[in-house]
Amino acid sequence: MQRRIEFIDIAKGIGIILMVIGHTNPPQYVFNYIYIFHMPLFFILSGYFFNQETLRKPATFIYKKIKGLYIPYIKWGILFIILHNLFYLCHINKDFYSLNEYPSIIYNLLKMEKYELLLGPFWFFRELLLTSILVFSIFFVGNKIKIQAPIRKLIIPFLLIIAVVCSKYNVNLPIIGYRTLTASCFFISGYYFKEHQKAIIDKIFNYYTFFIFIIIIAIFAYIHPTYIGSISFDIPIAYILGIIGTITVIFISSKIKSSIKNFFIFCGRNTISIMALHLLSFKIVSYIKIILYNLDIQKLADWPVISNTQQDNIFWIVYAAVGVLVPTTIILLQKKLISSLTVKEKN
Repeated sequence: MQRRIEFIDIAKGIGIILMVIGHTNPPQYVFNYIYIFHMPLFFILSGYFFNQETLRKPATFIYKKIKGLYIPYIKWGILFIILHNLFYLCHINKDFYSLNEYPSIIYNLLKMEKYELLLGPFWFFRELLLTSILVFSIFFVGNKIKIQAPIRKLIIPFLLIIAVVCSKYNVNLPIIGYRTLTASCFFISGYYFKEHQKAIIDKIFNYYTFFIFIIIIAIFAYIHPTYIGSISFDIPIAYILGIIGTITVIFISSKIKSSIKNFFIFCGRNTISIMALHLLSFKIVSYIKIILYNLDIQKLADWPVISNTQQDNIFWIVYAAVGVLVPTTIILLQKKLISSLTVKEKN
């Protein structure tokens, strides 16, 4: 079992909160700023835990990825499929599943090709699984043919070039696409960051660098927003900005000492549940908005939030608060219930 690393949990907590904010239909500039680095952050943090020792045990590596990514994807997917028609009756979903649709729905879920709309961010699970396998395969082959360490450092620019070519000329590679290639660059960067983190955080990165990076992201968010889904020659820019944003978040995470640290750690250790429940939690705010402004109840099914109304200027903040606090409250209650049941069983 991997040891918990506090600043990584804090960084994940910041990242998942930013993801929730990004889904609230915030002002365009806020959206642009967040999307520059919030998904690269998760790929980089995943790569941080990549260990070359696993290259000796491919079966163990695959087992861990199935357990950590595929199983949660299927578990939450099946739960939301079961609840789909109930959500339809509550005006949360727009469509109703007939019995003859379920086999194909389950089949597509098992292939990780389709998921419930309320699990919108779950594209990340498939992408991270493909990314992990691709990076593992590259390092595995590299070890077999004994590629020297300096040459391995060229993997990232090589993958970026392939991603640019695939994007620009619409080249469709089997299974993976240019987004997976870009994500792999972030993943590998996380692995190399672990090797040099002390030098980067303690010696190279300081408050001056921090403010410079904040300004760089702010400028690009305004004049040329680009992120992991970008195409063509924006991909290298997206990569650089993703790295800058991630290092900035990690620097902030390493400096947080106040009591709010525990909240970020809790969120960082429960990212999957927050990812799965925040869009459903938004419906609480949507329902309140419907009552307050006498909107059609059918708008409850608007995804991810009710937008295009005169009141949107503040509601994204309410959506964000509820999208984080409701899932974390549910998680806390679940943990307390399990703990009390365990105590009773021991007695």
